[in-house]
Amino acid sequence: MLKQQLERDSEEVLKRWRARILETYPDQTARFLASEKDEFANPIGHAIHRDTRDLLSELTAGLDLGRARRALEGVVRIRAVQGMPPSEAIGFIPLLKDVVRERAALLPQTDELRGEVRALEADVDKLLLASLDVFVACRESIHDVAQSQLKSMVHVLIERANRGKARDRAPSESEAREPRTT
Repeated sequence: MLKQQLERDSEEVLKRWRARILETYPDQTARFLASEKDEFANPIGHAIHRDTRDLLSELTAGLDLGRARRALEGVVRIRAVQGMPPSEAIGFIPLLKDVVRERAALLPQTDELRGEVRALEADVDKLLLASLDVFVACRESIHDVAQSQLKSMVHVLIERANRGKARDRAPSESEAREPRTT
């Protein structure tokens, strides 16, 4: 009953969830993310729009964590790169619970509905844990790239230093013209 209601009201559910997500950004950024529709000018807003739709579909169709992880990657990766702490980067997931509760409040209150709400909230919790895995993998990837760049820079500096030492040890012109005797 609840999942069917969420599917029927998916545009309203998504609108409310996205509004809550945008509240996690500074005002000016939130306005831009909400108003700019061009995917290339606004990749963050586009990812939020696309991935929330996919995540809600996963929840209402029966959660498949493999597909859900793919949907989580867009938003979580962006938020990880933005340098958000983990609690903020994945904090958009639990915001869906409030929206689900609001929609459930519109339905006749029965034990069956309360069980459906608990089951859906448990699925949201699974999404939250999966989003933490995605976040950690993204941060590890960022650190691996930074470490690789640092190693490369150190290697270049060592090469330059070695070339400088070689020039310092190079024989003078007169030494270079004189034959060596052993």
